[in-house]
Amino acid sequence: MAKITDSDTPTPQPEDMHWGFSYLREDIQDMRQEFRGQIQEGRKETQKLGEDLRGEIQEGRKETQQLRQEFQVEMREMRKDMATRFNYTIGAMVTLAAGIAALIKV
Repeated sequence: MAKITDSDTPTPQPEDMHWGFSYLREDIQDMRQEFRGQIQEGRKETQKLGEDLRGEIQEGRKETQQLRQEFQVEMREMRKDMATRFNYTIGAMVTLAAGIAALIKV
């Protein structure tokens, strides 16, 4: 086997180095452009997700407010029913007390 010496390896010429750097620079610019495109797509997707999330939150707020209003209506009705029953109970007790008092005096 022959030994490889420094004189055997080809040395790039300065003109070749210029072309190499030029190609490398173009490749780096292409990669930057691709990254910019991907970043832009990511921003668009994030913005769309944010808008979707805001919409869902807004819908949730509306549903919560509607349920709260329905609950308040039901509570008002229940209060009315309880007040009516309380009044009937007091009326019945007064009537019974008056009846018992009348029976005792007779």
